[in-house]
Formats: sequence, structure tokens, C-alpha cells
Amino acid sequence: MVVVNIPIDIREVADEPAPQDDLLGVYELQEFRSVPPFNGMKPGPENFPGAMILRRVHRGRVLCHQGDPGRTAFQILTQPDALNVLKALRRSIDAEAKAIRDALATGVTTETTADELERLQRRDAAEAPLRTLRAARLDEEIQTLETAVAARPANSTPRIVAQARLLVAPPGNRRGLLKRLLSLLPRFGSAPASNSRLPDYIPNDGPQDLSVGTLSAPMFEGDLFGEMSCMNLAPRSATVIATEGTPAEPVYMIEMVRNALDALRGNAEYRRRMDEIYRTRVMETQVRSLPLFRSLSDADYKWLSSRLDLVEFGAGDIIFDEHDTANDFCYVVRNGVVKVSRGLGCLPGPDEIRSPSALLQELQSLASNSQLSPQICQLLQPLLTALPAQPASDPALAANLRKLLNQWIRTADLHTKIAATTEELLERSGLNQYAAVFADFQEKTADWWELEARIFHRILLDSLCPKGLKARTTALQQRRTLSYASRGELIGEIALLRGEERSATCLAFTHPSSGQKTATQANLIPQRVEAVRISAETLKGLMERSPAFCQHVDETIRQRQDRDQQTAVLASTENLASQSPEFESLGLAWGQSLMVIDLDRCTRCQECVKACVAAHDDGRTRLYLDGPRFESRYLIPVSCRQCLDPVCMIGCPVGAINRGNGGEIRIADHCIGCSKCADQCPYGSIQMDLLDSAHEPDADLASLLGPGYVLRSVQERAVVCDQCKSTPSGKPSCVYACPHEAAMRVEGLNFFQKL
Repeated sequence: MVVVNIPIDIREVADEPAPQDDLLGVYELQEFRSVPPFNGMKPGPENFPGAMILRRVHRGRVLCHQGDPGRTAFQILTQPDALNVLKALRRSIDAEAKAIRDALATGVTTETTADELERLQRRDAAEAPLRTLRAARLDEEIQTLETAVAARPANSTPRIVAQARLLVAPPGNRRGLLKRLLSLLPRFGSAPASNSRLPDYIPNDGPQDLSVGTLSAPMFEGDLFGEMSCMNLAPRSATVIATEGTPAEPVYMIEMVRNALDALRGNAEYRRRMDEIYRTRVMETQVRSLPLFRSLSDADYKWLSSRLDLVEFGAGDIIFDEHDTANDFCYVVRNGVVKVSRGLGCLPGPDEIRSPSALLQELQSLASNSQLSPQICQLLQPLLTALPAQPASDPALAANLRKLLNQWIRTADLHTKIAATTEELLERSGLNQYAAVFADFQEKTADWWELEARIFHRILLDSLCPKGLKARTTALQQRRTLSYASRGELIGEIALLRGEERSATCLAFTHPSSGQKTATQANLIPQRVEAVRISAETLKGLMERSPAFCQHVDETIRQRQDRDQQTAVLASTENLASQSPEFESLGLAWGQSLMVIDLDRCTRCQECVKACVAAHDDGRTRLYLDGPRFESRYLIPVSCRQCLDPVCMIGCPVGAINRGNGGEIRIADHCIGCSKCADQCPYGSIQMDLLDSAHEPDADLASLLGPGYVLRSVQERAVVCDQCKSTPSGKPSCVYACPHEAAMRVEGLNFFQKL
């Protein structure tokens, strides 16, 4: 991974301005290479001038506010690490003073003129008193820390020094006195007060997730927090307040920008320490609280935890590929975002081999194909050598061919061996007619993502075997995003438990790309996904150990099957290219449940809006009769489209926005009002509604604050149309209330293709 050095002063991007007693300074940290947790950093701290800052905090200090855009991360130092850092700073002061003294003693040389020497003397005269004061202060703090470290028992557990707290609005915050009075009365057919409950835990951008009961999580010495906010410029997931430390004996932490953070995480020893913290304090919470593992006894979880592995995927890596028959693992997401899509995979499915015998003949003839360059024929030789020696009438031929092609598509690297650039590659491989598919690929083939390589290999096979294989050149237009899995979510378990091939493609996601493009100059450091890997053998062994777990697995599979049956199968998009530019620019093809109003029938009676308001107890409309027109006749109002690729779901700091069983978008009660989902929705379908009254911190939360610090109240929350799935009828009220049948919920592509 290439780390770009961003010349930035951290004081310009820090969440909170530092009081004078909260800051030891911004340093060029030359001496830090030799002390934990910075020893072994490549590049070292000295490569990031102004990118790291040492803070000294005490009880009541607010370090970051929930919902604020996060551009820094915090490493809480243990007392021994803090002692090493302070000693390194002390050495740096002595080294700086010595360098100046040596230069002055040497006098004028060929490298130093008299004017330069005079400027150095003036600088020394001005800075010497400050260096003396800093040295004295550091000596005092070092002595205090040495006493504290010596007094700590050997192998003592880390102290809790801070707390992450969440402030959310209560679900009953409704508009107006009448609404409040009506909410006290039983109403026939009324919707529930909220469309979703709190989950078992709330994702937090720190080592531990937030407890649902207390809406808080402890933070210990040695913890790193703010990492995902820093890497993705996402809103802070919680407000973090220091709960330990005094002005005389503070808690020390390093605040850093993302290029310094990424270099630190590249340090093997640092990663080992962080993984150990995760295993001992966090993994049980994330794994055992998942619905699939809730029934585990202490003994069963202990057996499971010893068989779990920590793994990492780079941005764009394929974790699972659709139609892959390898089902050896499932994963719990530890950090990062995984995009789960259907129709994006490039491996041949069971119905994509037109004729096994024709496919075998086409592959066998490639070795003597005069239209292919000798280089491509040579590169295809390993595939041709592995072709099954079976008669065309053998029923197992199709399965064996598919297995072979899947393996080849996953592992081949023809793209790097044929040409250095994408344009040259298409020319040499005779795929210029597919240039549109490769338009977003990296310019250099060596920079391609794994998905891009697989797309090329599949398209090459399609072009070479038109009689044997169905074309998949429209795969990128056919894709449908099922979900974005984030911290604490389980992926891949159903295929593993059923023993089936993968039904979706899972990518380590980099926003704002669609999974194919690398980070841009505005997004210099690619994200990654960290996960806990669970093998099929481990999962099956757990089923044998625990009857309760086995029963829950059976129920989970049944529920998933029911959900899959309820999900509508998308129509083919073969005619997508023939749609008008207006159709494409309005994004109508992406709407799975698009609100359309036929203006030739509509009388502007507003009954659809009234029905929307009446269907939800909070008194907020999810439908606005404004928006673009298509072919002058159809209004596309502002309302959730239930998109194929719902970018609104990416990066919610507390995991409050998700898909429901019917594919609808839901926003849970623990929304913190950061507006990230509303900002990302391309169609303005998510509204930030003001609450009746701002929700203020309670007495317990306020008691943590130091003098002068005031927590911001929660004043708004996100509201989105959920297709009325939260109402008793489960049907869109706006459509059924229209007296003229002008309002419709349609699958955008099919509806407009039929016109």
C-alpha cells in the first residue's frame, strides 16, 4: 500500500481545540522510532511533520462529539508507553540544543555563511528559554509517571480512562400536542411508534461496541479509537469523554491524521498488540452477540474462540464470489465495509453453460486458433491442459467444466502478461467491442482490482466460446446491492451451512467507487476490511457440540429461505443500453420500488401525501410532490426508490440504516442525526426532520463533563420512506389512497421499458 504524505497541521483538523494544559505540542517525531507503539513504523513518525500531536487530558475532557466529521484517530497510551514517549521528547530537546551548540562552535564553514550563523544565534537566543521550560516540564512529568509506573502491580489490567457515550432522541418525540394526546389512545390499524428497535449492540468506532442498556462503552489504556472516522472521513459514532486523569497526573494520548495512522497500523508489532486487545476484550462481544451465536454456553464459546482467525482484506478484494463452489469459511466483520451484491460475479453459474459439448470443443480448438496471437495461446495452455477427458455425453461434464473455468477465472493473471495498459490489452486480445465495460478500469493493468481481472477473464472466455457460454458482458449493469455489511455483521454463513455455492459477491468496499475503481486523489489511502474467520469445520463442530446452536442454525436457514422467496427477482437488463440519456441521468433503472405519478390522471388532490402522514404516528411525511419529470407525463416525486445500489447505507457511524426483509430502507431509533445518509442519497429521498424539542444529555452524562464543556443536544433525525412496511397493512398507503390511480410503485426499468 502506498502511503501519501499529506502536509497538514493536525491542529487545523482536530475535533476539539486543545486548552493550554491539554497539549504538549506538535513535533517532528524523530526520536519516536525507538519507542512503542511507534518503533518499526515504515515510514517513521518523522515523515509526518505536524500529523501527530501528544495530548494530556484529565477527567471531563471531551475528545470528540458524535456526528462530527472525523479526520483524526486517537491512540490512548499506557503509562509505560507514555513514559517512553515523554523520554523520547526529552531526548529530542537535548539533541536539538546540541545540534545548535555544535553549529555555533564550528563557526563559519563552507556550508555555513556568516549571515546564516548570525541567524542561528538569534534563533538560539529566542528559543533557548522555551527549550529550558519544556525540558523542565517534561522532567517533572517523567518523574511523576515513573512513580506511577513503579507503583502499579506487575501484570495489572489496563485502566478504564475514557467512555464513549451515545445521545439519541427518544422514539416518542412527536410534533404537536394533538399528536401526543392521540398517541395515548389505542388506534385501530395504527403504525407502531417506531419502525425498528434498538439492536443488541450499537457499532462504535472504538474497540468495544456500545451497550444497548447504557448507550456507552468503556475505553482502556492502549485502545485506538476514531479509526474508521479518520480513514473514511465518516461522522463520529459517539461522544468520547475522559473519565480518568488530573491536571497533575493526566492521561496521555496521541491524536493523528490518517496517513500517520495507516503507517502505524502497518507496524507488525503494533498490529499484534491491537489484535491481542481485540481477542481479549472485544471479540466475544461481537461474535457472541450475533443472532447465530446467542445460544452458546460459556464452554461452547471458549471452544469456538480458540478456533477463530483474524484476517484482513485490501480495498477491492473479493471475499466471496457469486457461483463460487468453495464454501470453506464465513466471516464476522471486525472493521470496514463489505458490499454484498448479486449479479456482479463473473464465475459461470449452473445455467450459464449453453452446451457442455460445444464448450469443450471450443476450448480444445483454442490451441490451434489462428485468430489468436501466439502469446495468448501460450498463456491459455495451462487451462487447455487441464480440460477433462470426458465424452460429451457424460452428465458430469458440465459440472467439471464449470469447476475448471471458475478456478481459472479466479487465479489467472493474463491481463498483466498481455499488455501494460487497459487500452493496449483490449487491442491485443480483440475485445475492443467491450470498451464500455472497461471504461472505469485502472489505466495500468498492474493496478487492477481483483474484480477487474476476473471480469476481463470472463469476457475473454465469452468471446472465445460463444456457443458454449452465455455472455456476461452486462454483469456490471445487472448488479443489485443486497446490503453493506459493517462492524459485527456475519457474512457467508448460509452457503457454508447449506453446503451450496455462493449466492452473492462480497467485496471489501471503498467508497465512493462502485467496487472497481481505486481511491482517487480525494481519497488517498484505500480502506480495508478486517474480519474474524470461521471455518466450515469449526461451525459444523459447534453444531455437534451444541443442540441449541444446531436448532438455531436450522431456524436461521428457514428464515433466509423465506426472505429469499419474498424478494422479487429482477428482470433482465439487456435493453438497458437502448434507454434514453434522460432515463439514465434520472437513475430510473436503479429504482426497485420507484414512486411514479401519472400527471395525466393526477388532480393534485394531495391525498397521497395526507395518507403518508396519517400512516405514521410521528406525523412526518415521507413523500414530497416535487421532483423531475420523465417524458413530461410522469412525475418522479421525492420518496425512497429502494435503489439497486443504496449508497445511503454506506458508512452510518452507528449502523442505524439497513434493508428490511422486503428490501425497503429502514432507519432505526438510535439514529444520531449526523445526516450522512441524507447527504449521500442522490435523489434527496432522506429528510432530516427537526425534533419537537432538542434532546438534552441526562444528569449521568452531564456529570462526566469537565468545567466549560457542554454536549450538543440532538435536534434532528433522519426520516425515510420504508414503503409502509412498518405499518400493519405493509402496503404503500400513498398508492392505495390515490382516488385516480395516478400514484404507482413500480420497478423502474420494467415499467418504462413497457411504455
